[in-house]
Amino acid sequence: MSAFRYAIVFCALGVLFSGCAGLRPEADVTRRPADDSARRTAAAAPEEPAPVVSPDPFAGHWTGSIVVAGQVIGIEVDLGTIDGARAATLNIPAQGAFGVVLRDVVTDDPEVRFELPVGIPAVFDGSRDSESITGTFTQGNAAGTFELERTSGSPQSELFLGRPVRRAASDVDTPVVLPTARGELHGSLRLPATPGPHPLVLMIAGSGPTDRDGNSALLPGRNDSLMMLAEALAESGVASLRYDKRGVARSASAAIPERELRVSHFVDDAAGFIDLVRDDRRFSALIVLGH
Repeated sequence: MSAFRYAIVFCALGVLFSGCAGLRPEADVTRRPADDSARRTAAAAPEEPAPVVSPDPFAGHWTGSIVVAGQVIGIEVDLGTIDGARAATLNIPAQGAFGVVLRDVVTDDPEVRFELPVGIPAVFDGSRDSESITGTFTQGNAAGTFELERTSGSPQSELFLGRPVRRAASDVDTPVVLPTARGELHGSLRLPATPGPHPLVLMIAGSGPTDRDGNSALLPGRNDSLMMLAEALAESGVASLRYDKRGVARSASAAIPERELRVSHFVDDAAGFIDLVRDDRRFSALIVLGH
């Protein structure tokens, strides 16, 4: 009896100290299934998904048109972000305008607004619906609509590709003001990037209410013919001065009632600009262009 009790005590101690034959220590019996379960759980657990980044709802290359005064004008807009700020450029292929940098670009999904910085700013104010943007277009007294469809998720203009872009006229022209007895006349001086002195071309806009850039309020859309001519002249080393005629665009306050208006008024205005630059040493010669 005592021997039996001893054997039981011995085996009981053996369980505690891993000494009883045929029995595994209790700690091993309970630990291994737990370890196996942990391994199975780790193997079965799916990998944590990568965080989802929402795509920019406005970034990309958009193509469409402006409809104003019954005329349809094809346009392309590139929208994106540069250094944390919204940026955009505009192409108007029919007018030879490409990569013109827009200003005041604001997006607050679904709303979007941007401005074309020309003599009379053109404002686009629209709303995005999936892959399209529609809205209103206003420029002075002209009003119309525009629509765009996204054709690429990445902007394609040179501004976003890190190449030089064509700057808006307001960024490269120097404002010129000619005071007259009947109000101020406003113009733009374009200088070449090369050292001077340079010949200077004084541009006189055509007949009717034509502004310094060659656009008329009587005709739909823009052609910017004189602005593009100024750009081409500057690239060839020739400076230019163009101005809004009396009663037109920025020179509207200098208007003279039509019953009093004479050709001599326009002659005097051109002569005033000639006198303004006659002694300017930046210019080697003066050429008058227009009619």
